[in-house]
Amino acid sequence: MTAYDGERIEVADNLKDFKAIKAEVDKLNLDIDMESLSGYDYRSKICYCSTCDTAISDVGTTAVVPFEVCKKPGVIFLLPKLMQKNILNE
Repeated sequence: MTAYDGERIEVADNLKDFKAIKAEVDKLNLDIDMESLSGYDYRSKICYCSTCDTAISDVGTTAVVPFEVCKKPGVIFLLPKLMQKNILNE
């Protein structure tokens, strides 16, 4: 989710998912700083992303800033449960 310019919103589901992913990465004892850009405005997302080395994003508009605007290398993922839910709701 993206906030209006100059604003920040909290997206509870996204934050919950990010914390779960970060917890798994932290178990690997690697020197990785992770930041969720969910709820930031585009200006802030671009600012944060411009300083990162690699991006991890789900499929969809979330990938626009890191891969199209900032041209960062990275990984795009699709959550099977989300895909199943979308198929069942159609």
